[in-house]
Amino acid sequence: MFNLHRTNNNPWDFQKDISGCGLSGLINKDGKRVSGEVIIKSIKTQHDRGNGLGGGFAAYGIYPDFKDHYAVHVMCETKEALNEFENFLKDVTIIDQQERIPTRAGTAITNAPLLMRYFVKPNTEIDNPLFDKGMSDDDFMVRMVMKDVNIAATMALQALSPTGRELGLRAGANIIMPNVTDLAYRRGYQLYQNKPGLDENAVEQRINLEQSIEALGEKVCYGEWGDSLHFKKRQKG
Repeated sequence: MFNLHRTNNNPWDFQKDISGCGLSGLINKDGKRVSGEVIIKSIKTQHDRGNGLGGGFAAYGIYPDFKDHYAVHVMCETKEALNEFENFLKDVTIIDQQERIPTRAGTAITNAPLLMRYFVKPNTEIDNPLFDKGMSDDDFMVRMVMKDVNIAATMALQALSPTGRELGLRAGANIIMPNVTDLAYRRGYQLYQNKPGLDENAVEQRINLEQSIEALGEKVCYGEWGDSLHFKKRQKG
């Protein structure tokens, strides 16, 4: 890993290592909503070690009036892009409420993007190649939002079921990782209990994995770069 340092706009009298990241969280055990100022204040304490690449928020229970809906937050640079997204959303979901996301006015941002939120339910009756018949609502929404990204069927799924990774592929994952740890050391690297395949060598596991994937009607792609289609589209501009 390279250590990168800011050389501009640095008010501190030292080189700032921006390779780190921070995590902060809180929960109200009474189920009450908490002011966003609380989490913002906690994030400020991590400013000196932040990587300078921005941050994100994950929040639960902030829309009690729409607890049975999915909240889709969108940021668009142009009205045309927003209209295109809304047309797509109307095709694949049932929109019960839509509104602009309130923001605090500031002078630092001169060309603010359009921020919208939509409270939706999946329209599982549609005929759309993005979605499989019988797919759960959660999987439906994941496929809608991340239709061209890499989703890993991780080894952790095997701890839930011997065919956990295959079930992950059926749910929409498109990346799978074989266990290539040498048999002599494999039992010392059990991150999860009840993990199968501890006695299979790398060749045996590859063959078994290929067969189980082919049984799903899929195939293993060898010799291809692992970047997601989403990343490739960005690179093409």
